Amino acid sequence: MPKWSLSSADARTQLEAAFGGKPTQAQLALATSVLTEWPWAARETTATYLAALLFLALHQGAALAALLPKLRRKKPLGPNAAVLAWRAAAFDAAEAYLSRPARQPPVGDEDVPALPIGSPTKVQAPWLALADKKQGLSALLAALPYGPGTHLGLRCAVLAGFPRDPRISAAVSALALAAPVRSETDQPLWPALVFCLGAHADGAATAALQTLARQQPTFLSAAHFVDALARGTPTAPSAPEKPKSKGAPSSEAGWIAFCAAAPEELERRRLFADWLSGRDDPRGEFITLQLAALKAPLTPAQAKREQQLLKKHGAQWAAPFARFRRKGTEVFRGGFVVGLVGSAPNAGSVPDPAVAPVQLLEELDLDFDTTFVPALGALLEGPHLDGLLRLGGLAGRAILPALGRARPKLRALGFAVSGPSVQPDALAKAFAAATLPALEVLQLHGHRGAPADLSRFFTAPAFARVRELYVDRHAPIAQWRAQADALPGLQTLHLLPYAATTWGRPSTTIDRGSEPANQVTLRRAGTTWDVERVTTAGRPAVDAEVAGLPRGAYGRLSP
Repeated sequence: MPKWSLSSADARTQLEAAFGGKPTQAQLALATSVLTEWPWAARETTATYLAALLFLALHQGAALAALLPKLRRKKPLGPNAAVLAWRAAAFDAAEAYLSRPARQPPVGDEDVPALPIGSPTKVQAPWLALADKKQGLSALLAALPYGPGTHLGLRCAVLAGFPRDPRISAAVSALALAAPVRSETDQPLWPALVFCLGAHADGAATAALQTLARQQPTFLSAAHFVDALARGTPTAPSAPEKPKSKGAPSSEAGWIAFCAAAPEELERRRLFADWLSGRDDPRGEFITLQLAALKAPLTPAQAKREQQLLKKHGAQWAAPFARFRRKGTEVFRGGFVVGLVGSAPNAGSVPDPAVAPVQLLEELDLDFDTTFVPALGALLEGPHLDGLLRLGGLAGRAILPALGRARPKLRALGFAVSGPSVQPDALAKAFAAATLPALEVLQLHGHRGAPADLSRFFTAPAFARVRELYVDRHAPIAQWRAQADALPGLQTLHLLPYAATTWGRPSTTIDRGSEPANQVTLRRAGTTWDVERVTTAGRPAVDAEVAGLPRGAYGRLSP
């Protein structure tokens, strides 16, 4: 990287997103550039500098060990005592971590007298002398937290060179949680402590740093570093030009098909992200960020970067669905489009599974579009949409093809019970034979008759586990509540306004089993369409699942 062009926060965000998988050459170059080319001095940059050290220690330890002497000689711009102390602690800890032998005998735990902790400043010399003998681990750990921060940092650096031991992890994790947390990890204690936890990484160390990361996001790279070591992440860098999977593709279209062929294998997406990043394609960074979001909430800086990439490139990445999707309705997760509102006015608008990764779709809403072409029916009948968790807005001739295939993952379903080409008897027969074992949320749209007329649908075995029902409110609530008893698992009934034609409009919500509470709802329903959820205790609360959601948002499922 000939010139530094990123802010400290942006560089740290990119490094944090890259800890989870094998690194690309571009990511390794970024970390090296932070250490060698960045004229840093301000305390706010120590978190980014530490992230670069940890990243190279994890993935390119030998190169970092060779680089450390040069880094020690390089003076930061405008050095001051605090910066120099932090650097010395970080380099000492990194050197101890990298130089520890692969195989060491366990540290002895002989009957060693307790170290003098009455005077914290007098603990250091006997502590270091005992540690140099690799003896008396219990005595060393008992005295570990006593003394000023500079002393504690040096002790942690020494322990980083010890053989891996869960007792060290437990003691240093406790020290981390008890120490005052500075917002920018700018105290000499922290780099030494993090490298020590990396050397003894286990579940306790990971949990401690994840707790710190929730308090101060600048600890996120440290948490990723220790978590990767605890899980045994390989440290060898990957070459994006040579995919690791045998027979992996060499083109972007091939990679997309490779990922779509196995939606649940996220490692394929990580390999794709590495391949893209090696070609400076911003989608590689986007996929990496979205995969990280599946494991833990993104930091504000990461979330901002994700939205920047999506705003700039989202339309391009959703291009395979361009003629099918309604603009602005696509939802990305895991780096790919997983949800959208679609419309198929002609055969050319139906996405071709050979081009569009329809296998990755989890939420599809046709918005009660009555247009129908055979190509849409073929898509609904085929295996490519077996991963759907929510299928909504079915109308007309699109309903029967959608029901003709077993959908073991489908959790939410919405369809029109009246309108052009809708045959209620045929629908009832299709639902009686449908296989929908996971169905929990149901919307019936367009019914203008008596609620009792829907009993032919409610008695279908496929609806036995439905716990939420959305219907158009055109009859008294009492009639709907009585009819809802036909659904044995129903917990909540949502009544949409009579004029509503899409999911997610304001409604009146009633809960079963509380007549006094429902009377409150009945009285309110005559004067307002504000969404009400009335609990069995009679306390109204906002039903956020329905209120204010956009078109097609009914039954929105979290991953």
